[in-house]
Amino acid sequence: APGTTEVRWDTDGDGEADDAVTSSPTLTLPPHTLTPGSYAFRLRVTDQQGLVSDSSTTMSVVGEASRISVLSGDVDGDGISDISIQIVGSEQNDVRLELASSPGGGMPIVRVYDGDTLVSEQSGRPVGGKIYVLGGTGNDAFTVRATFSDMSTADVTQIIYDGGEGFDTLSLSLNYTKITYDYRNPSDGKISVQDSSLTEIVSIDYTGLEPIVNTGTGADAEFILTGNADDATLTDIGGGTYRLSGASFEDTDFALPTGSLTIRGGGDGDSLTIASAISVPSITLDFETINLAANVTATTALAGGATTTTTVNVQNNTAQIADAITLVAAGGTVNVAAGVYNEDVAVNKSISLLGAGAALTTVIGPIGGTSSTTISIDAPGVEVAGFTITRAGNNTTDWNNPALNSSGIAIQGAGDDGSLVHDNIITGMRTGIDVNNSSTHTIRNNRIVDNRTGLIFRNQTDNLTVVENVIANNWTVGVLFLDASAGTNSPLQQAASSTFSNNNISGNWYGQIVDRQTGGSLPAAGANPKNFVGNWFGTPSPSTTIANSAESGYAALIPVAFGGAATPPGGQPEIAGPASANFVINPVLQTGLDTDVETTPGRGIFGFQGYTPLPQVWVDNDWVVIVDIGPAGLSQGDTVASDADDGDAIVAGKFFGYDAYSSLTDSLAAVAANGTIHVLAGSFTGALNINKNVTIDGQSDSLSLINAGGASTGIFVGSGNNVAIDDVALSGIGAAGVGVHVQGNLDLTDSTVTGGQTVVFVDGGDLDMLRTRAQAAPTFSIYGVSVAGGGVADIVDSEITGNGVSTAAAVAVSGSLSQASSVSITGSVLASGFYGLLNNPYGVSEVHESDLSGNMLLGVANADPNAVVDASNNWWGTTNEILVLAETLGRVDITPFLNAGDTNLLARGFQADTSLLNVTTLGEQSGATGRIQEGVDLVDVGGTVSVRDGVYDETVLVNKTATLQSTNLHGAQIKPTTGLQQTVVRVDAANVTIDGFAIQ
Repeated sequence: APGTTEVRWDTDGDGEADDAVTSSPTLTLPPHTLTPGSYAFRLRVTDQQGLVSDSSTTMSVVGEASRISVLSGDVDGDGISDISIQIVGSEQNDVRLELASSPGGGMPIVRVYDGDTLVSEQSGRPVGGKIYVLGGTGNDAFTVRATFSDMSTADVTQIIYDGGEGFDTLSLSLNYTKITYDYRNPSDGKISVQDSSLTEIVSIDYTGLEPIVNTGTGADAEFILTGNADDATLTDIGGGTYRLSGASFEDTDFALPTGSLTIRGGGDGDSLTIASAISVPSITLDFETINLAANVTATTALAGGATTTTTVNVQNNTAQIADAITLVAAGGTVNVAAGVYNEDVAVNKSISLLGAGAALTTVIGPIGGTSSTTISIDAPGVEVAGFTITRAGNNTTDWNNPALNSSGIAIQGAGDDGSLVHDNIITGMRTGIDVNNSSTHTIRNNRIVDNRTGLIFRNQTDNLTVVENVIANNWTVGVLFLDASAGTNSPLQQAASSTFSNNNISGNWYGQIVDRQTGGSLPAAGANPKNFVGNWFGTPSPSTTIANSAESGYAALIPVAFGGAATPPGGQPEIAGPASANFVINPVLQTGLDTDVETTPGRGIFGFQGYTPLPQVWVDNDWVVIVDIGPAGLSQGDTVASDADDGDAIVAGKFFGYDAYSSLTDSLAAVAANGTIHVLAGSFTGALNINKNVTIDGQSDSLSLINAGGASTGIFVGSGNNVAIDDVALSGIGAAGVGVHVQGNLDLTDSTVTGGQTVVFVDGGDLDMLRTRAQAAPTFSIYGVSVAGGGVADIVDSEITGNGVSTAAAVAVSGSLSQASSVSITGSVLASGFYGLLNNPYGVSEVHESDLSGNMLLGVANADPNAVVDASNNWWGTTNEILVLAETLGRVDITPFLNAGDTNLLARGFQADTSLLNVTTLGEQSGATGRIQEGVDLVDVGGTVSVRDGVYDETVLVNKTATLQSTNLHGAQIKPTTGLQQTVVRVDAANVTIDGFAIQ
């Protein structure tokens, strides 16, 4: 009837229904207990119209305690008889399914075991029939074992396994030509077994189970993970068995195949960790990320061409970098963890090879390895960064072993262009980096040190960018350009459109940069330019030679560091080679100071960042750290402020090593041309070699103290430089040295210089000295200020004092026929020398309003018979004209002379009293002005000109209020001898007194 179901069954086999159950709308059969045996089942379905279907099956019952039922019949409604195995027990069940070859061929015999007890054996299963296995509620173990390998004439055996509840396992003993594990999710998947003709012979679809174990063996195994983000691990669990495990699929134990192993991720974000060493003939690993914690050995590794792996992480040095490169796809990245890796590495695809940092990851090319290069770049667009790169065998025993590696990094060939090499240390190699006929590379932020040669470029190496590297202490040269064409210039021997800039190329033993690309058909030297502008070559004034570098041969040049005897010879040129004219180097960096300031966002500060000078920098000896960026204590980059406790001016918000320094020499290197160095209170040791326009501005010469540390020259001002030094004190000059050596232009103001054989030496330069003390050392100073070589000195309000023992002159001037030297002195003290002022031949000297008393022999000595020293208007320590003249030697103009000494002993220099001047006929008279007239011109308004006895051949114009007084009545005669009618004395001012003269 509609809506109702009636079931009848015959349990005694007489063909009659024994029971009937009618239910609407669902049906539940009552339990039945069957004795062991084989039972036939027939299912007939009818409705009101008659018979709908009629099918039969059998069931074997093996005993009252059996946990398995096996049924034959159409389970999935496709009209083909299937085998249904149901595990009915709730305890842990052990079910085994064996597939055996049929004697007559065709479908295999199917045997079902409960443990070791045979439950069912069936043969002749129709093609298309399946085997269904339904687990119970317990922890079921299902084993499938096949004793055949080929099914060339029969259909695939399809097994559908539902583990049900509990912790279920699937064990396989399936030999194969190829087996594929296809994981769909953490508990579902499919296993497919193929025979030698690659025909599928067994497939197992499973759900609801946990681990899979296959003890079978075969040629090729493939694992395909789920479409989710899978994190898989491959581990050797012993006994020749490996385990592939992960949270997103069933853990699978398997024996390594004898042919190929393929493991593929099923989607984005997949990773595979190789936790144990593995050796197979061929391997393909296709994951977004592969982690190598162990070595992979494979004769053929197909991953590079058949993978989407973008990242391979080498997790320790039991794995190999070379394996990682094989496994990653082009465009991917190989990350190498900290450790020491003994291998040669060939980067043969366009990838990034990244170490954990040069201090952490080291690659050592072994003796007799796979290459003569530790890392060879054999593809375009390669990146290599974060390694220390070196070689084994740097000792006297192995030095000449031909199996030693030669290059740290080699790029060979025109097809391998466009690579990036950065943040590496390359050391201990015969050649740090060797680029041969390859272009468009960037080599930056590396330390290429302690190699035989830093970098070698051969053939056509255009469009290179080589910046921010340290290329130093290499045993021959830093950068070398070679002709590899044997003079043919084919290929072109050049580095066109390349930039070598902001590098520290210094300390290389036989030359910093050398160019040998000339001769034969190559361009003449100078016609093949190479841009080396803005590098540090170890000196602000690099030398150049066309000679080749003169290093010893490789065998003989073993550095001391490696057990040999070779050391830097010294005296090497900076720029060398027969084609050295090709180098364009100016302007050069003036200092090797590494600022450690990032020049490009994201680039970092490894290697060398040359200093970009600042217009103002500050120097202090006791900076206070406000922000410490580490290491602890004062270090580069710390934010600092001055310490006012010792008299420092208030300075804050400066950055140490950038605009704040504790060394004057460092600050001099750091300051820009025409900039200012502010010297705070404190003592600073070190001599200064000034070769730029700069101002050094101290707080005062009692606070800002410079000690030359015994140097032969305390401060040197180079030719062509304009320098101002204010408010500092300089001492500590060597006994035979010079305090301040001036070849350029120096303004020296409010300062004190003490010591040296010559305290201040103007050697062809120009000195303006204002309110400055030049003090002789106690025993050995010869000159306070010496002017020679065409030099010019203008000394105002200063004090130049000898030591009263060894000082020949407070100020000495000497020149030559072609170069006269000159000095002008005003308002100053020249004392404690044998002479106050010594004018030697070809010297031009004048001194006024100064104190020339207190010298051991004379105030002024003029050794040039062809010149007059103008020493008018000075204090000689006496008003006696005879004694004044006795303070001179040679042709000296002494008139007028002062009547008194210093009017303010607290002020620096000499403060002359020009209210009373004395005029005499003694001594020379320089210039065209008469002696009395000079006195009138120089005396203060309202002052007195006292004229000593004698005849004065001149006319006089009095154009200011003043008194002209003859010392003795009519003893002073004004008597011009021109013979013309004229006015002898003319008065053009009020309140003028003229007394006691004889005027004719």
